[in-house]
Amino acid sequence: CYLCGLNHPLKYCRKFRDLSLALKRLTLTNKGYCLNCLAYDHIRYWCSSRERCQFVVGPGKLCNARHHTMLHREE
Repeated sequence: CYLCGLNHPLKYCRKFRDLSLALKRLTLTNKGYCLNCLAYDHIRYWCSSRERCQFVVGPGKLCNARHHTMLHREE
């Protein structure tokens, strides 16, 4: 993990989870992490993950955009 140095994926990092949305996005962009799956070896454009944002935007409706749920921005 880039932030804490422990051996776990970034999505499980307590330090990362505690960052503001703006700092999460900035950290991922600056360090080359994928904004969709949070992997380090590719960017969102090349992401093959079928995972999508699971943020609930309305009754029975998910965001479903190509960003990790922790990166969802409420409009």
